[in-house]
Amino acid sequence: MQNHDPDFGQMKYNGFSAWDCRINFQFPHPSSKYFAVHIWSNDETGPSQLQRETFRELKRRYDSLWPAIASRIVAVHASLPNPSEVAKVMRERIAVHIGELHDNSIELVIELNLPDEGTKGYFISIENWSVKDAIVAE
Repeated sequence: MQNHDPDFGQMKYNGFSAWDCRINFQFPHPSSKYFAVHIWSNDETGPSQLQRETFRELKRRYDSLWPAIASRIVAVHASLPNPSEVAKVMRERIAVHIGELHDNSIELVIELNLPDEGTKGYFISIENWSVKDAIVAE
């Protein structure tokens, strides 16, 4: 099922648990171009009002959250010396998971464009607009 949404544009429902879409965004790290948004919902009518507000707020706050996001990645990465280096190796997309734990929960999944990264992803939760530690998973 597909739906055109006023906040998320063209969305696709996966049939059982989530809506997916792609939102272009002007990031403070120039190699990134869009959010790949995954909105958890058992409702085929689309995201909840709280999920919409949460995503709007993420877009408003992203630039101010970025230094903490980059710092969390540096803290768990073996070879990146500082947050400014993270900006240089960002991939084109940043995945955003909204509503997995509750309607306004946010988790970013960031992949880096480095030779030895393989399928690593840096999972970073944002709670009450505070960036939590990064967890690395493959």
